[in-house]
Amino acid sequence: MKKGTEYKHTPPKEMMNTMAFVMIRNIAYKQIAKMNKEIKETIQVESDLLDIIDINMKNQINSIIYNYKQQVKKIWKKVNVMCVVKYLHQRKMFLLEED
Repeated sequence: MKKGTEYKHTPPKEMMNTMAFVMIRNIAYKQIAKMNKEIKETIQVESDLLDIIDINMKNQINSIIYNYKQQVKKIWKKVNVMCVVKYLHQRKMFLLEED
């Protein structure tokens, strides 16, 4: 295959936009900070417990974002494979027609 004739299907920008994930993470972290402040003022828990809660909530947000990205990558990997197979099939048919 010559350069330039390769067919690659890329995922839509809105699905893989890193800035969107950063914004989601920042919003979630701000909400976690508000919750921690409210818990601290209302219940007056120990700072160690509050730190554990904070870390676990942030870890869950990061885990959700990571899992979503992995799902999207799997889907687009399948789409790319299907597009390559379709391209090769069309190319094969074109070459057969030339003979």
